[in-house]
Amino acid sequence: MSWRHLKFLLLYSPRWLYLLPGSMLFAAGGIAMALIAAHRVALDIHTMAYAGAGMILGFQMLLLAAFTKFLGMRAGWLPADAVQERWAARFTLEHALIAGGLLFLAGLGMALHALQLWAGVDYGALDPRATMRWVVPSVTAMAMGGELALAGFFFEALRLIPTKPR
Repeated sequence: MSWRHLKFLLLYSPRWLYLLPGSMLFAAGGIAMALIAAHRVALDIHTMAYAGAGMILGFQMLLLAAFTKFLGMRAGWLPADAVQERWAARFTLEHALIAGGLLFLAGLGMALHALQLWAGVDYGALDPRATMRWVVPSVTAMAMGGELALAGFFFEALRLIPTKPR
């Protein structure tokens, strides 16, 4: 199989390029982060940072899966999908801004808690193992919240593409 052929197959199959790997990466990162934050596994904050990065990358891949599928349907090079059409009708800029804002605020709340922990030691030396259990999820949530809000704007731009008759 040539690179050209593989590239063609991947570009016309957002499920295999983005959706399935993104789902697995997001889920694995989320589970790992939750287990590490709750002290349920012997892994530590360094692994938690990688888990957060995995969640962010997986989230981006899920958004790209949805956008690629929507674009392919609008352009006529992917078949219509009732589930995708219902999702697209419900995913508005306003919903994305609200959800993204709430996710960002949740991250900001965790960041304020980490700041409170620092204030509790008179802004002196911190135990990174305790503080980073709040900081890593905070940064992850804020990044995904910002990404979701911006994705709402991108999706609105995709809606402007005229639908090609099938």
